[in-house]
Amino acid sequence: MNETSAFTELLERLAIADLVQFERMYRDQQQWEKLSTCYHPDSFISLGWFAGTGAEYVTASRKLESRKAGWHLTHLTGPTQVQVYKDRALAETNTLIIRRSVMEGVLADATIYCRLCSRVEKRADAWKLLTLDAVYEKDTLVPVYPSERLELRREELAQYPPAYRFTAYNLQRLGYSVKPEQLYSTENPERVAQFFGEATNWLYQASNADNS
Repeated sequence: MNETSAFTELLERLAIADLVQFERMYRDQQQWEKLSTCYHPDSFISLGWFAGTGAEYVTASRKLESRKAGWHLTHLTGPTQVQVYKDRALAETNTLIIRRSVMEGVLADATIYCRLCSRVEKRADAWKLLTLDAVYEKDTLVPVYPSERLELRREELAQYPPAYRFTAYNLQRLGYSVKPEQLYSTENPERVAQFFGEATNWLYQASNADNS
């Protein structure tokens, strides 16, 4: 790779990393119009509470915000790791999702540890997200006021995978069903490995797509 090519690839990586970081910022700040510009029309978003296109995700997120009185949600994202091949890229970001809400009458903070992973594609000279998935690692839940005791229904908690158990419990109370068969977690490393293998295959099939 010559110096010009290396510089061009660096710029592409920075553009993709910015896209990923701003997408989460727009979501947290409820900048819905800007959020909608981050996705291709045929994109697919799959998270703990939602599965559908990017446009549908924006609509559903607005609806969720209107229903979650007393919630506060923010994403703390680490640096985005980017792999680029021609007009395709893979982006992965270590993320903490921090949510404050009332659980069983107690104000509590839930923290989700996960990796947000996307397939990104350049069309009409613009990078946008084609997919967004999360690989869940664990979640925690603690009362905001240490003197309060948080009592959850253990039999219900046991129905959900440990990687996102408290999140599923909370979403259920807002009327959202969490479907473990659609999600990825580190408790199922074979499925996670398959997920990353398919993503890598997609990335390097770009040359075949160009010739189709």
